[in-house]
Amino acid sequence: MGSQRFPGFLLVMFLMMVMMGFLLGSSQAYQFHVGGRDGWVLNPSENYTLWAPRNRFQVNDTLFFKYKKGSNSVLVVIKDDYYSCNIKKPIQSLTDGDSIFKFDRSGPFYFISGKADNCNNGQRLITVVMAVRPKPQLTPVPAPQSPSPVAAASPTSSPPYLPETPAESTTDNPTDPSAQHQHQQIQFLIMETQDPNKKIQDKKMLPPPIGIFQTREELLKDVHDFLTQGYMVSIKDSSKDRYVTIACDRRGVYRKRLKTGENMHQRKTASRLTNSPFEVVGKKDEDLWALNVKNLEHNHEP
Repeated sequence: MGSQRFPGFLLVMFLMMVMMGFLLGSSQAYQFHVGGRDGWVLNPSENYTLWAPRNRFQVNDTLFFKYKKGSNSVLVVIKDDYYSCNIKKPIQSLTDGDSIFKFDRSGPFYFISGKADNCNNGQRLITVVMAVRPKPQLTPVPAPQSPSPVAAASPTSSPPYLPETPAESTTDNPTDPSAQHQHQQIQFLIMETQDPNKKIQDKKMLPPPIGIFQTREELLKDVHDFLTQGYMVSIKDSSKDRYVTIACDRRGVYRKRLKTGENMHQRKTASRLTNSPFEVVGKKDEDLWALNVKNLEHNHEP
C-alpha cells in the first residue's frame, strides 16, 4: 500500500512546486514608498530627485503616497503641467491619504502636490518606468539530418548598424551586482530644461539618472521619445563617470562631450550633428556608448 501511495505523493509535491514557481514568477511587482518614512511631504529627508534614481520602476509596480488626508494630495499630470505646477488639469487626483498608483505602461510619469506652493517648493516627482523586456523564446533544436550551424545561428533582432553585443555583457537579471560593470548597462538623464544653452544654477535641480537599460534597443526606444519632445539627454556608461550629452531643439540635434566630473551645463558650445540614420555607436577605446540622433522631424536649417 505504501509503495502505491508514494508515486501519488510525488505527484502532489510536483504540482505544489509548479504552483509555487508560478506564483513567485507572477508576483514580481513591487510597491515603492514615496519619501520613505517621511512620506509625501514638502521637505523629505531625501530629495525626490535623489530618491527616484535609486529605484528601478517597472510595469505593474506601484507607488505608495502617505500624507494627511485633507491637507495634501497627489496629482498625476502631463509634462508641461509638472514644470509649471499647474494643478487645474490633472490626469488623475489621489486624495485619500494612503494613495496607491500603479504603473500600467513604460515611460515617464509626473506627480505633483495638489498645493501649488508645495509643488513650486519641490514637492514633485518624476519617475520613468523601464521598457517591458520581451521574454526570451526557446529556439527549436535543428534536426540531425540538417546540420547547418550558420543557419541556426543567423537569427538576430538587432539592426545591422548596431555593434555586436559581447556575450559577457548580456544578463537576464538586471539587479545582478556584476552587471554594474557591463557596458550594456546604460544610464541616461533627462534635463529639466528644453533649452540646450540654458544653465541650471542650483545643482540640486540637476536631474538624476532615471533609466538603466540592458540592451541598446531599449535605450533607443525610450530616449527617442524624449529627444523628439525637445529634452536634453545625457548618456552614461555605468562603468565610467563620463557622459555624452545630446540636445534636440527646433534647429536640429546637437551633441557635446563632457569630461569626468564636469557639470552638464558648463559647456557653452555644442557640435552640430550631420544627417544620418538614428544609431548607437560603440566607442570601445573609452568604454563609452555614444548615441547619435538625427533626422527627428526637426528643421535642420541653421
